[in-house]
Amino acid sequence: MDQIIKGLEVRVTSLEKQVERIPDLELQLSSMAQVLEALQEQVTGPASLGLLPDAETPVGNGQFPSKIPFPRIGG
Repeated sequence: MDQIIKGLEVRVTSLEKQVERIPDLELQLSSMAQVLEALQEQVTGPASLGLLPDAETPVGNGQFPSKIPFPRIGG
């Protein structure tokens, strides 16, 4: 009977230590979520921008690169 009680006490102590670590784990998860959000914005751009065309987006006739003639500089 004493061995059972001792085993339960060890288990309770272990669980108490795990519960004490929960706030640390929550902080780590929160930090990881912020990092993931920042990485996602680098890959996809901020959500507030939506799908705005950029310099590499074909426009007009759908051909890329554009066939707009540019004057030559320097000769």
